[in-house]
Amino acid sequence: MSNLEVKNISLEELNRLIEKNRADIAALQQKKKVAENKYHAEVEKLHKMKRSIRTHRLCTQGGMLGKFLIEPDMLTDEQVYDILKLAFSYSGVQELLKKYLDENNPGNDETGS
Repeated sequence: MSNLEVKNISLEELNRLIEKNRADIAALQQKKKVAENKYHAEVEKLHKMKRSIRTHRLCTQGGMLGKFLIEPDMLTDEQVYDILKLAFSYSGVQELLKKYLDENNPGNDETGS
């Protein structure tokens, strides 16, 4: 009889441990889900920030371009494109652009080696 009681206690203890482990697993799965949701929210926030920065840059540079076009509202997109294509075909403009890109490229090796 004593042996049977020990088995029952052991079985009860095992059942309790199984339930505790199941609860721990469920809690960890919930934490994982929360962490994944937080990660995805941060990724989305980063994408929105990048879009906002890009939009600001495009608007700023477009405004600068508009100042040189005199009457930008009277020009079509194709006409503005043709003007830019001609302006950027000059070697001096290409050299200046390359110079600025080289200066702003953090991985640029100016020694040429």
